[in-house]
Amino acid sequence: MRFGRGSGFDVLVKLALIFLGGMALLGMIGKLLFPGALQRGIKKRLARAKPTTCKRCGRYVIGTSGCDCKKG
Repeated sequence: MRFGRGSGFDVLVKLALIFLGGMALLGMIGKLLFPGALQRGIKKRLARAKPTTCKRCGRYVIGTSGCDCKKG
């Protein structure tokens, strides 16, 4: 198998490089247009995912059975 001029391998490498270059360019443009979008998304996600705590003792509640402090 020879990788000479105009072979399929050569064309495939060129297409992959053009695709990766285009994706990098798109990422840079998006970062310039929306500079704080990633940080806002992370902050929203972290604010929503607050773990539940026991109202009586303040420990984290794991599962649905409740806290051990109420069992006596």
